[in-house]
Amino acid sequence: MYRFLGAGHETTSTLLTWTLYILSQNERVVKKLREEIATVMGDSNEFGIGELEKLTYMSHVFKEVFRMFPPVSIVARRTTCETKLGEYTLPAKVYFVYYNKIIGY
Repeated sequence: MYRFLGAGHETTSTLLTWTLYILSQNERVVKKLREEIATVMGDSNEFGIGELEKLTYMSHVFKEVFRMFPPVSIVARRTTCETKLGEYTLPAKVYFVYYNKIIGY
């Protein structure tokens, strides 16, 4: 259980750290985020899941930061059946490791 909680905490802190860095480098994105928040929230101080779901630009920003700076950069998977991966064919039931940062580029 500790590993699960630690992993979730580490992922969140990594996402927020990189997001703050990216925002500090891009005033245009910050301005657009502020506009979106003002539009969704208006004069209300009530914030819930409904408002969060309306913040689509913010969601895109977080997803882009995850793509640019994945918190877990090396992933291992096991094929369940023969799998074609580009010009390579991976047999069923083999493990393979990939560096997910290169997949997003």
